[in-house]
Amino acid sequence: MNRQINGLPQQKLAMPNDSTELHIAAQKGDNEAVAALLREGVAVDAEDRYGRTSLHLATEKGYVDVVHQLIRGKAEVNATTRAGWTALHYASMSGHNELVKLLLSVGSHIDAPNKEKMTPMHFAVRSGQGYTVLVLLNHGASVSVRNMFDETPLMLAAGGNNELIVRSLIKANAEINASTGMGETALHWAARNGRRNIASLLIENGANVNAHSGDVGTPLMAASADGHPTVGALLIRSGARLDAVDRLRMTSLHWAVRYDHARVVSLLVNKGAQINSINNSGETPMDLAAEHSADDILTLLRRRGGKHAHELGTDP
Repeated sequence: MNRQINGLPQQKLAMPNDSTELHIAAQKGDNEAVAALLREGVAVDAEDRYGRTSLHLATEKGYVDVVHQLIRGKAEVNATTRAGWTALHYASMSGHNELVKLLLSVGSHIDAPNKEKMTPMHFAVRSGQGYTVLVLLNHGASVSVRNMFDETPLMLAAGGNNELIVRSLIKANAEINASTGMGETALHWAARNGRRNIASLLIENGANVNAHSGDVGTPLMAASADGHPTVGALLIRSGARLDAVDRLRMTSLHWAVRYDHARVVSLLVNKGAQINSINNSGETPMDLAAEHSADDILTLLRRRGGKHAHELGTDP
């Protein structure tokens, strides 16, 4: 049987994902339908199969009037989805700043973690929402909170391409040299992703250029493995050790050769990297170049005195 909303007959809406009519109206931004349904006394916090309430859906879409309506209807602002998301997570990720302010004004938990321990700040940073980051900071959001991977907001920001966010977090006293359990810092993130300006900003603010991670070694190793010569040059000028080794006794030169980054190889060699260092597998950079058919790199290394392990008498 058809029902009436605002005195007009309405076809019964399809209900995907165990949605209610209020879910559908909220997701469409139909403020009049939402108001009518709330007057009828429908359950404002009913969940779909993913644990989302109408407030989650309206917030994700950025429907300010609908969110106001739902809050007036006593929606639980800290309700969580099956994945642990609150409405504030959705607003922060999408950069719906008016909704971020509204939700905080009615008691949303600013540092609420989801099931992956991602807070609204993590999501704002990861999605590059610079103004949202400022709003959250102005309301007291933590800059030291860590997700399930032990990552701080500054680490995520350093890997992105938004210098404003990095500056904002540093100004808010984010710890520059905070590291994951494996020793990875924000500078590792910037180096791996080729973010030269961000790497420079981190170094200016005290980042350790020789911080060592058990996973990716030093920031210079990260830049070398991923082929970022401008970041590599910056790190070297800032005091990065050319011949530091990781747990495999791989140097930055080994990694640059391994992934066929000729420009990084040239940089490292010209800056004085040890050309015949041997890793745990008994390989020199020349051996790796031969193994991966990097002929141009082989030629470059040979011209600069590069040798295979057997030529050094160390071939196992």
